[in-house]
Amino acid sequence: WLALSLPACASELEVSLDPRVELAAALELLGSSEPPRAFRPSGAYGAALLSGVRGCAGHPAVGAYARLRRGARADWPAQALVELTSCLDDALAVKAREECRRSALAASAADFASACGFKAALAKAAESVAPALTDLREKAAQKDLLALFREYTGLEPGATRVAPSPALAPGRFWTGLDREGRSFSIVSALSPAPGEPLRFRWRPVALEVWHENGHGVLDALAAPSAPPPGLKTASCYESWSQCVREHMAQGLALRMAQWSAVDGKLATPPSRHKNPRLPFQEKLADRLAEFEKDRTRWPTLREFYPRWADALGARPATTAAAAARAETTAPDPELSAAVALAASDPRAAEAALSALSER
Repeated sequence: WLALSLPACASELEVSLDPRVELAAALELLGSSEPPRAFRPSGAYGAALLSGVRGCAGHPAVGAYARLRRGARADWPAQALVELTSCLDDALAVKAREECRRSALAASAADFASACGFKAALAKAAESVAPALTDLREKAAQKDLLALFREYTGLEPGATRVAPSPALAPGRFWTGLDREGRSFSIVSALSPAPGEPLRFRWRPVALEVWHENGHGVLDALAAPSAPPPGLKTASCYESWSQCVREHMAQGLALRMAQWSAVDGKLATPPSRHKNPRLPFQEKLADRLAEFEKDRTRWPTLREFYPRWADALGARPATTAAAAARAETTAPDPELSAAVALAASDPRAAEAALSALSER
């Protein structure tokens, strides 16, 4: 999502707290009269984070955040995190984008960070979780996931930060991609594993990093098309174009997980979690075997993309009207419920999503 103070060399994966994610946590916890949906900091971290800013419960940023939450979708706090990470830089200053200058939340949140001692409170809170962050960085240093992405695809990944967040409730996750011109950057917020002491699981990270960088390099390559006969688009991300993008990114991530495990490129094989809403993901992963066998013909995944996308079985969208019809779907209340459930109970969410994919 943004031009952060990520590494100058995009081949290095950064592992660090993201101040904007933690700022969202502070704003929600200070202003919510309801139980927090996503943030549940506890212990020394939560106490230190809130103690320094508790006197600012009446700050305009707290009210702006609360108003946004009241009108939010089921996947809250994604909406607030998108706005904060897109419009604030790592120093919590508002970016010089027109949409950011118009953002009431970004402007008030930046003032809150400056006027309410948030940065000092975050620095103190971070001391209490230093061992967990060090452990995650050591795991990240074992193999450069972005270098593997470049090796496999022949394409350049974006600047990527894995942001372990002690403020997120266990089971929560959030990843965002921000484009600025031709470049893109990614923030992936990672919640703690359940139980004590505080720790973060590394195995799911590789799949997420490769999936999101897949979006970064592949989304623009998708040609307009119509869904295969019989596919209910509402069961696959509510629009066919998004269904295509998710399939391609997930097919890539699954194949890279297999490729890295077979070739011994990672000491610990990454998770190969499958998304039950993507019926063609394994077909797309398998099709990449052709790409691997003839890199002279297909030096990068960009050249292979048309052949690869054929595995979806999509129909050509020969007119603008046909493409528009492929995008038209009714809202799916069961999907919204399943998205909300995914944050708090991933196993139950997977069962709900599986049922949806069978409709």
